[in-house]
Amino acid sequence: AELIESSAIVPDPRQFFTLCLKCNERLKDVRGDEVRGRVPAYVAETNETFRTCPRCGGIFWPGTHRARMEEEIRKRIPLRRP
Repeated sequence: AELIESSAIVPDPRQFFTLCLKCNERLKDVRGDEVRGRVPAYVAETNETFRTCPRCGGIFWPGTHRARMEEEIRKRIPLRRP
């Protein structure tokens, strides 16, 4: 927040959650049937959106952790939509 307030940086919300947390590689969109058996059954049944890391094979989906992080971002950083 301090960096944004002191400079001309404007975060682009479309870029949030697009990089692997382990490798920092750009994530690729994948279909649910492509990750079935690699994620818990409940996750596969309750989510439609998945991304995977082409480097480490990590699988990501918009779960409760992401929702909490989005709320923290909104509290701390006044986002301007591009």
